[in-house]
Amino acid sequence: MFLTMIINYGKYILPLFAAIHENEKSSIIVKFLGCSFFINNSGQIATCAHVVKSIQDDEYVVAKYFESNKFYKLYDIRVHPKHDFATANLKIDNKDFFPFYIDDILICMDVGTFGFTAAGIDKKNNVKLDARFLKGYISRIADNFENLPNGTEALETSFPSLAGFSGSPIISSGKVVGMLFNNYESQVIVHSYSEVVDENERFSEKITKIVEMGLAYTSKTILRCLQQF
Repeated sequence: MFLTMIINYGKYILPLFAAIHENEKSSIIVKFLGCSFFINNSGQIATCAHVVKSIQDDEYVVAKYFESNKFYKLYDIRVHPKHDFATANLKIDNKDFFPFYIDDILICMDVGTFGFTAAGIDKKNNVKLDARFLKGYISRIADNFENLPNGTEALETSFPSLAGFSGSPIISSGKVVGMLFNNYESQVIVHSYSEVVDENERFSEKITKIVEMGLAYTSKTILRCLQQF
């Protein structure tokens, strides 16, 4: 299933950009914001609230649909009041979307995600992107992550959420099990040393490495957010 997704990711995943009006008929793409994905076949997408909110007053958000190679303006943007979650609509007649995973999500489940990272500006001042695919497993699932509202079910992935991956779906067996929105940091002790300098003092040294794991809302949390709109 992952091989099929690699070939056809453009049917499901849409990068989001900030744009400004150049004149009445044309626009300029200013910067890359993050990712989104279709949640039905009616042109509705899901993404992170911080993605659609990270624009200036004179900017608006557009999505690139690779099947038509065109940009589409987001409308009817809805931001959840409690979670980093948002939806929007596009005037697209899309046929393909990943259904939501409704069974129990388990630790060690194999998962993957598609997303994009910024790759600079080309000679024509167009914003360039690199498409990327990450694969790993669910390393933790809980409803008590730090800095999240109590009872918010989220999952941790063995790979990090790269810059630009906010709003990317976590996929398992062709279904959405979650959506990346942040990273969760953990420390690993690489080296530790201590010795007694004299009778009253002890010298100690510890070297740690920061390990970043992807943090995602589970499909259960996403579906609950959708019901609350």
